[in-house]
Amino acid sequence: MTELRNPKPVIFISSMPRCGSMWAYNVTRALLSSSGITPLPESIPPLDDQLLREVATTDPGEGRLWCVKTHRQIRPHADYIRVICPYRDVRDSLMSYMNFRHSTFEQALEAVIDMMQITDWYLRDKQDNVHAVRYEDITDRPAEAVTAISEFLGLSVTAKCIEKIVASLSREKVVSHINKLEKDSMSTETTNKKPVVTVRNLDGNYRLYDTATGFQSGHIGTLDDGSWRTELTPEQCDRLSDLTSEWIERYGFS
Repeated sequence: MTELRNPKPVIFISSMPRCGSMWAYNVTRALLSSSGITPLPESIPPLDDQLLREVATTDPGEGRLWCVKTHRQIRPHADYIRVICPYRDVRDSLMSYMNFRHSTFEQALEAVIDMMQITDWYLRDKQDNVHAVRYEDITDRPAEAVTAISEFLGLSVTAKCIEKIVASLSREKVVSHINKLEKDSMSTETTNKKPVVTVRNLDGNYRLYDTATGFQSGHIGTLDDGSWRTELTPEQCDRLSDLTSEWIERYGFS
């Protein structure tokens, strides 16, 4: 949990992992840019420790706003804080987490506890400066989701601008971007490349991380929602259901 002291407006995309938070983050940055506001940081670090300390103490300057993605809990009570909290059926997030992070079921089950806690932290009590974004709205109604985010932030953008943002962050566009990222990483030429770093998976291997967008190799999952029913063993399904049943009911998942 992070306590912030910077009195300037700060926007956080703060949520459980594997729920469309990077999409919401890039949408928010695009909306700010379209409104003539420069989102900071310009380069997105894989780890947010130093960034959160900088946000807490640094005035971003005229015409600039901090816009930070994190999976940490941010105290949303201050008037200058705006939190966008995507969320998803936590059982599907578990499957996506296992696939993306190369984790074991036990590691993912531990992560699920944090996933439920951060969602409850923001959504159990209705707060005016917290905006919830359900994963199905991102996948099925992206234009409406973008419009809702712009209204929450008090930004006036045109329907054409929203359409352009949705198109630029479609599943196909992001997959194409990631594929190019991986292809470029194997090239010996470095001219005009965006900064790319590596991040360690839980199995010890590495994935690529684009500091310009935050998207990473393997970022777009290929599993269908509900795949936990067939991909996990019956014992694992029972353990997952026992852990998540109250949360699932609380947020209206079947």
